[in-house]
Amino acid sequence: MRPANRPYPLLLIVLFAVQFFFVSPAGEFALNDDWVHAEMIRHWVETGELKMNPFTGPTLHWLILLGALAAKIGGFSFTLLRLTTLAFTLALILLTYYFLHRVTRRQDLAFIGALLVWLNPIAYNLSFTYMTDIPALCLLTGSLFAYHRAFSGDGARWLCVGSLAAVLGFYTRQTNLMILAAAGIAALLWYQNRFSRRQILFGFGLPLAIWAAVYLWLAAKNLLPAGGSLHFISGIRPALSHGAWWIWYLLIYSGLFFLPLILGAITARPRDKKLPALAAGTVMLALAVMIFIRTERLFPYAPNMIHAFGLGPMAGVLRGDFVPLFTDFARLTLTAAGALGAGWLVQFLSARRATPPALRFVWLSLALLSAPILLFQSFDRYLLPLLSLLAALVLYRLREQQFRPLGYVALGAVLALYAVFSLSQTAFYLAWNETRWRLADSVLSAGTPAAMIDGGYEWDGWHSYWEAQASGRKKGPVGSPWWIRYLIVNNTEEYVVSASPLESYTVLRAESVPGWNPNRRLYLLQRRQDDNTQAKP
Repeated sequence: MRPANRPYPLLLIVLFAVQFFFVSPAGEFALNDDWVHAEMIRHWVETGELKMNPFTGPTLHWLILLGALAAKIGGFSFTLLRLTTLAFTLALILLTYYFLHRVTRRQDLAFIGALLVWLNPIAYNLSFTYMTDIPALCLLTGSLFAYHRAFSGDGARWLCVGSLAAVLGFYTRQTNLMILAAAGIAALLWYQNRFSRRQILFGFGLPLAIWAAVYLWLAAKNLLPAGGSLHFISGIRPALSHGAWWIWYLLIYSGLFFLPLILGAITARPRDKKLPALAAGTVMLALAVMIFIRTERLFPYAPNMIHAFGLGPMAGVLRGDFVPLFTDFARLTLTAAGALGAGWLVQFLSARRATPPALRFVWLSLALLSAPILLFQSFDRYLLPLLSLLAALVLYRLREQQFRPLGYVALGAVLALYAVFSLSQTAFYLAWNETRWRLADSVLSAGTPAAMIDGGYEWDGWHSYWEAQASGRKKGPVGSPWWIRYLIVNNTEEYVVSASPLESYTVLRAESVPGWNPNRRLYLLQRRQDDNTQAKP
């Protein structure tokens, strides 16, 4: 029995609007790496010159073009750029819903899947930045939706739509082109009789020709990013070790990501079918214990978005001592829950069932999109596309199961916890960044050069990157934070914004940050006049 038709897309739009009662995107400050993107947009709008920042990694030309257009219309502001990302987020939520509805033929599962993708703490926090991750995931989901329609018999024109979305995705984040490769392989392997050579040429050849022409033009204009090679893993043994660890990370993050669905699905399975999943979960839990004993590694792994101190980069971008939000017991609990969930997923997805070619294409996409993560230095946010693909595979296999009332209660409770964590910690992260920028700006507005102020990674990059590059120095002082040691090499650290008082510095001012997080205090410090311990280059 299928659920009655309900206006789920409208409900998703309403929920999206309601979030702004709790989290505001307003604020003139950069977040994470988006100062790099915003700096290029501002320079282009103000001077008419598109100048690639050497620190740029992704091929984000489409995002820069949209940001510049928005800035031309409304004037440059970080708030406007964040609103642009939020528009992509709404499109992502709706595209996820419609794609999952096609896969499952169930509105309730599609609705749950869309909420899982949106309220996942990594995706939610990124939706309030001008990073490439959310726009790229939106375009990737658009490609999935279009290719699925083509492979399901809705017409060869959808091949071209999916490929064009993949090309736009490439010019947002390089890895999106993998979805085009997966679709091309799928068309040749499983759909030789459905599409003519002319349709294949139109569906893949034309978009690829556009991609190549744009790429060659950008290369000729010296507008390709130069930072991508900085993250490559060199050496066979380090690469194998890196790949093995990231397979483990994917398993644990997937187990936690799908925990609401897993709790709902457990109630719908007969007792005899729960035993294999329990056995697989036990094996994964034992493996997690062994890894902890030998390496002391616990969730969150490879932190960029989710870390011990909250959500969004904090301890890695500002000096001072931070207080963990997650206790050791909480981290142990989350690791155990992720391991048990991963065991359930492995058993559930590996069980023999007929898989239609359209879903084999999703499996192939998952394999190809995993490759960059296994070969390059990665962060937790790079897992987002894989989690979205896994959502389609998991929900497809759940399409014939009906959750019991207790299952819906468990699913809703855990999803609500995810939402509370995502909204509260994103709101705090925004307020925390606004406060530290205000402290640094107070010194700048008094006439102090930006090169004398360490306001943290984003503030320093936004105000001093090009000046530092022109200074001729190769590295900053030994003992300085990484962004001064390797990027803002001319910073003298006379004034520092910090999460705590620091030795050799006097507290000039302290401010409290509103929100739920133990790191609610920020300090503006000045080097003591009698201190002569500045590190040497």
